[in-house]
Amino acid sequence: MLDLINQLRAETPAKQESAILQMVEENEPIIVDLNTGQLLDGIDSETQPLKEYQSEQYAAMKEHLNPKGVTDLKLTGGFHQSFYLRTDKWPVIFDATNAKRNHLVEKYGVDLFGLSDVNKTILAQIYLVEPIIGYYRNVFQLR
Repeated sequence: MLDLINQLRAETPAKQESAILQMVEENEPIIVDLNTGQLLDGIDSETQPLKEYQSEQYAAMKEHLNPKGVTDLKLTGGFHQSFYLRTDKWPVIFDATNAKRNHLVEKYGVDLFGLSDVNKTILAQIYLVEPIIGYYRNVFQLR
């Protein structure tokens, strides 16, 4: 038991944080897809519906592109494709590099970025739990 305690002490909180941030970074494409998928469903990270488009003509045109009939902030795809994560420290920051970013945040809110509770659960249970378990098995040299 003392060996296990010493192994855990050697794995400082900073090392553990760094390892888990690396796992998050490795899953960035999946995490971004979860975030943009919410937008395609017309919701933000708080599961609130995005404001409706102001122009009825634009909304009608967009309904041909997204039959769900929701505001999805995707016309050419440039905004969605520019999403990225900053994984150098906690909390992980979601953002976008697209020129429309500031305008869209001003109009629709900063909650465009991030994951809903459901998507956080999906991320944790499907994509991160096994790498995290593997990490600690390795720390404790378990099978």
